[in-house]
Amino acid sequence: VRWTYARADADAVEDPKTGNRISVNKSWDNVVGSGRLLYHVDEHWNLFGGISQGFRAPNLSDLTRLDISRSGELETPSPNLEPEKYMAYDIGAKANYAGWNGQVSFFYTAIRDMIDRYPTGNVIGGNAEVQKANIGDGHMCGVELQGECRLTREWTLFGGLACVRGETDTYPTSAMVKARKPMSQVPPPTAVLGARWQLDKGRLWFEALTRMAAKQDRLSPADERN
Repeated sequence: VRWTYARADADAVEDPKTGNRISVNKSWDNVVGSGRLLYHVDEHWNLFGGISQGFRAPNLSDLTRLDISRSGELETPSPNLEPEKYMAYDIGAKANYAGWNGQVSFFYTAIRDMIDRYPTGNVIGGNAEVQKANIGDGHMCGVELQGECRLTREWTLFGGLACVRGETDTYPTSAMVKARKPMSQVPPPTAVLGARWQLDKGRLWFEALTRMAAKQDRLSPADERN
């Protein structure tokens, strides 16, 4: 169990409409918990699972930014934000044999009140005004695979694969119409494949690996306009 206290104090923030100096002084606190379970099936197999809560307080950029955020958009301060909240679930299995070992895991994260930009409908200096608000309900889910195979006492092959998808509610255009779209900066499927040569006593080893990624074609509206 973890208790978090966060406080933001910004004494010199410009109000974009009046040009006056305003201040932002807010605090937040939250209690989150997590629990994990490991089940020992036999000498080779283990099953595991867990539930975890997450909490993120707004930062100074979220609360006070006054700057061009994307082409033709001016982000103005958003002093009334609330924290983001998450609930993550994961389950998986591990195996360990003399010649190989591996792991597979699945996860799902429920997202509530994620901070994202939305259009206000105002125009300031020729730029459309956007502010941040707790508009982003959604989820992320994925699977991870990893393992290695010992070919000889010196040579080992290893690899891994990760696939993640995420979607949240957002405003894809300047119209006040909310839609569920892909999350920003979620990586495409990625993989690692490599080989390792190691002396029997383990004091010297050499390793070569390659990293691969699929095409990044699930872009959020913000990514497409950036």
